[in-house]
Amino acid sequence: MMLFRKSINVRVLWPLLLASGTAFACCRKAPPPPPPEKPLSSEKPSCPGDSLTSALFRGLELPCPKAGKELPSDYNSLTRKVDGNIGKKNGLVEAEELFQEVFDNRPVYRPVIQELYRAGLEDPLEERTEIKDYVLRLFNKFRPQTELDKAILLFRAVIPPSESFEVGGGPYYGLRTEENGLAIPFNMEWNAPLRKKHGSLLPKELIAASPEERVAVCLEYSHLLVSLLRAAGIEAHANGKSVGRHVYTIANLGGQKYKLDTLKGSKGVARRKLIEILGEPDASWQVFFINPNEETVLFGSRRIVEKEIRRRIKDPIKQAKILIVFKQSQQLVFEPTVTEADTDRESIADHYNSEGVVLAEQGKIPEALEAYDKALEINPDFLNAWINKRLVRRKQEKK
Repeated sequence: MMLFRKSINVRVLWPLLLASGTAFACCRKAPPPPPPEKPLSSEKPSCPGDSLTSALFRGLELPCPKAGKELPSDYNSLTRKVDGNIGKKNGLVEAEELFQEVFDNRPVYRPVIQELYRAGLEDPLEERTEIKDYVLRLFNKFRPQTELDKAILLFRAVIPPSESFEVGGGPYYGLRTEENGLAIPFNMEWNAPLRKKHGSLLPKELIAASPEERVAVCLEYSHLLVSLLRAAGIEAHANGKSVGRHVYTIANLGGQKYKLDTLKGSKGVARRKLIEILGEPDASWQVFFINPNEETVLFGSRRIVEKEIRRRIKDPIKQAKILIVFKQSQQLVFEPTVTEADTDRESIADHYNSEGVVLAEQGKIPEALEAYDKALEINPDFLNAWINKRLVRRKQEKK
């Protein structure tokens, strides 16, 4: 045995022992075990910053994307779900897809929307107690029974008493203020006192304003009407997909979609009659048309139109003829439709674009550019916002 042990050359065996992994444990330190993998859904990354996009990713507990707007669509179940809900699936999830998901499913994402509010989001379709209270007071007074009755009543509450619309064979007029009507006149003046105070007007601001202060354009009317309808439990959306960004309301009443348009200009006939009275259109026609080359007569309150007609047209006979044309052509609309509505994301972007227009008209250029940037954060494909932003930039460069 002794001879056998002595015949073993340890120097030869030692490299073999190391190679085979059979060396004593005390001779080398064992590697630490790998850390356990955390599921992606349990991570709570932070996305610093005060932009709406940062607040969106922060609220959804997603990391800030390196490119500013994109994440791999396989990051977690949410990103896989939204990839492709605007446009095609491309393996990336853009911020606008997440905005769409959040605003299309408001009850599910209340904490995320609250995070956006903390970041300064102006939401024209925000659920507000004062709006629900107003609807409740109105319903307690008039006791509408069906969804159609409720929608008719809310439409009447928004428009002035001098305006009317037809539905179901009978005309309906706007409610007076003593009947709890809001009686909001159409007004495009960007320096109206309420707009100087708030910019483009939100439903909560119109509800809180005094009757003398209230004014609205089609976008403000529509957002207010959508908010009132939703407070009554009726599905409703704004629609601004038409040429010129005229916005109206679409409500789902008992399975039938209706178009509710608080302002509508007439086409064709009114234009031909005006040409007969005034001759071919030129720049002085701006009060009558969105654009002198367009078919659509400018929608506006009769009071403002009459004032402009008297200021621009000195011939009393022509004045009288034009007034008759407008009285015959102006109408409000409450009728069945098959038109598709905007999403809330598009409506919110529309509000910011309008806010930018108001601020630019008031000479508040930095604030206007900020509003356009927010519109484009939410809807990067919003052509009007890109154009308006560029126009304001040019004005800024000329100064």
